[in-house]
Formats: sequence, C-alpha cells, structure tokens
Amino acid sequence: MIRSITTLERLGRKDARLIVEQTKGMVEAKSVDDYLAEKTIVHIFTEPALAEYLCCAATVRQMSGQAIFFPPKEAAQAKLETFPVKLLSSVSSYMDCLMGNGVETSSWEPEELVFPLINCGGPDAHPSRALADVACMMLHAGGELDAVKICWLGGITGELCSLAVAAGFFGLHLHVYAVPGLPLEQFKDLAARHPEADVVLDATKEEALDGASYCFIGSREGLDFESLPRWTVSPSFLRGLKPNGQLLLGASPSKCLLLDMRYRRAGEGHSLLLKQAENRLKVYKRFFHYIFD
Repeated sequence: MIRSITTLERLGRKDARLIVEQTKGMVEAKSVDDYLAEKTIVHIFTEPALAEYLCCAATVRQMSGQAIFFPPKEAAQAKLETFPVKLLSSVSSYMDCLMGNGVETSSWEPEELVFPLINCGGPDAHPSRALADVACMMLHAGGELDAVKICWLGGITGELCSLAVAAGFFGLHLHVYAVPGLPLEQFKDLAARHPEADVVLDATKEEALDGASYCFIGSREGLDFESLPRWTVSPSFLRGLKPNGQLLLGASPSKCLLLDMRYRRAGEGHSLLLKQAENRLKVYKRFFHYIFD
C-alpha cells in the first residue's frame, strides 16, 4: 500500500498522535542514518520558501537519500495544479517520493497517486508544521495539551488549517483573530467539518489572547503599509497572553507579522522558535518512516 501525507484529515487521529509521540522520543534532531539510502526524493516548490526547503533537504541528506530540487520558476503552481495526476505514473520509476510545497495537494486523491507524496506546505494544509508544533508545545508543557488554550494572530495559512484539525486530535482550544477583511469561508468550512475541535473565531485580539498559553504569529497577508505597524508583535500587542506564554511562528519568517526586536533573537525570553525548527526536522524524519516502513 502506498502511503502519503497530504492533510491531517487523511492521516487521521491515531497516526497523527503516533507521529507526535515518536517525534517527542527523538533525542537528537540532526542524527544521521542510512534509512533513505538509494532512494530519490523530488522536491517541487512553487514559491520561494527557503526555511522549509532547508528543512526538507537536511532531512533527506541526514537520512542518506538523494534530493532533486525543482525551483519555483520551473515548478509553476498553475502547471502543477492542472497536471493530470494519473499521468504521474509516467515518472514514478525515477523517484521514490515527492515533497510538494505551495500546491493544494488536498485536491489530489490518494488512490490516484502511484508514489508517496508529502505535503510540505500549501495554502490549505501544512501537516508537518502542525504536528511539529504540537510536539514542541507538549515537550514544553511536560505532558498532554488537554484544555490548553492557544491563539493565532494574523493571516490564514496552511498551518492554521492543520492546527484546527490537530485541535480535535489533541484537545486544544484554538482561538483565532484574523486580519480583518480576509476571506474566511474555507477555514470556517474546515472547522465545521470537525465539530470535535474547539475552534473559535474571535472578534477582537484581546479575546483571542486572554489566558492563552501559546501564541502563533500568522502571516501579514491583507495588511497594507499603514496598518502593518499596528500589528507589530510587541509586549503591548500581546497583552492578555499568560505571563509565561510562548510565541511560535505560524508563517515563514519572510511572511509573518513583524516582530519586535526582543522577539527576533530566537530562543530568548518567551520564544519557542529554535525548538520549532528542531521538531520540524524530527517530524519529517518520522514522516519518511511512516511512508516506507
């Protein structure tokens, strides 16, 4: 059976929790082995995403695999989205797994795929980041996250969509304060499909932050030049977050809300940015074991 990881919905609660537990049990993120020896992993990115690509490439290299990268110019999103999935069998003999970034891979039906696919970031889902960040919060909290409140500030990203699903898997209370004016219909539909997940769209930033233990910094999408400074992440902006509340990035560094200087030094104060990076590397390694074991 060919296994793929496109969305947490398709992965399911049982396997999602298994991957998180395995991730938590990994001592060293940069451990080297030969698990992917003689395997070719193709990376197709439809837009620049340096941090994500470095994480994917490091995973394959540390597991002794061969990585082939198609840069955004050669992997236009429109071409990939219109490519007949069934014709991918014509190139399946040349690779063992495809890692795609920037494409709505949830539209690709698993039964149509003739090789494993890992969604490493798209507009509708980002399963690796969501599971890595759940593992990061569990390690920080020292246990389960039942009834823990987390909040999301800023624009909607694929990780937020996956976090909404993860909220139901891990008992989280997810509160979202989105940039005013952004279309939220797709996200609302996703939340409605998972009534077991406690997902709340708050009318004010203060409601979202009140009593939250973890705050995700979303994208700056929808903010113009004049409003962007008002969304700069600073102690006053985060008023309401618990005194020991932690910050996590929910978008790439080049696209997230602007951070006050004190939060840019990852690992200092109330920031889990370095731990996020470590756990994302670990999760990708667990993904490959899930696919090929």
